[in-house]
Amino acid sequence: MLDSTRIAAIRQELQQIGCASATSPAFQNQLLSYLDMNADRGDFLIEVGCFRGGMTAQLAAYAAERGKRFYVVDISDEYLETARNSVKTALGKVPACVEFVKKDLPTFLRGSQPSDRCTLVFIDGDHHYDGVVRDIRAVVDSSLKRPLTICFHDYGLRCTAEGLTDVRVDKAIHDILPNCAVSPIGEIAGLGGILPVDPVSSSGEHFPRGMSEGVMVVLNDPRPFSSRLDPGHRGGRLKRLVKAALHAGRRS
Repeated sequence: MLDSTRIAAIRQELQQIGCASATSPAFQNQLLSYLDMNADRGDFLIEVGCFRGGMTAQLAAYAAERGKRFYVVDISDEYLETARNSVKTALGKVPACVEFVKKDLPTFLRGSQPSDRCTLVFIDGDHHYDGVVRDIRAVVDSSLKRPLTICFHDYGLRCTAEGLTDVRVDKAIHDILPNCAVSPIGEIAGLGGILPVDPVSSSGEHFPRGMSEGVMVVLNDPRPFSSRLDPGHRGGRLKRLVKAALHAGRRS
């Protein structure tokens, strides 16, 4: 089991250096919980898009503790270096199991991995529709063994600024994986927390009420979704949360 005290210390250190994860605490907790409970599913994990390394450091801690390889994949030298420094600062060193890779996901997956058993592909890179489609297809077309879990952040994100209106992670998922069920992870917009329901910043970022912060998709999964923080009946729970968010919006 992951050491919650250590994870809290890592997050505090990341906060102090200005590199805290852009994801909500709920998202972080549920993602780590899923990995902890499904560690037997694979030998390594992949993060696509590391930004400042806030989630990277926590995933590195998990990988080191559980004896997994961890590949941090990004096309930006700046983000990779920032994430590397975040991991080193938060953990005291960069664990030997962590590898920073300057490639896009399709190129990375065409290369060699330690096995075909991947515990998780965490996609949080290019949020434009075409970029998400490209990453999903790279995973689906890869030789990675099923069942295979893909986690997406910013599932319900919308942007109003010119050039960003095609940010549609959700549409890309449902267009390319129409027969796969999605399991919400993180916050639900309109129920408080960090997700803005009205446009903010120059990009006009916001989440429509009732949309989830992220989702998990398990390809060809014969087993039920496992998460210590949200056991069972996820569909009914999501419907109740969406209803509550929409009701809160009408009252505000």
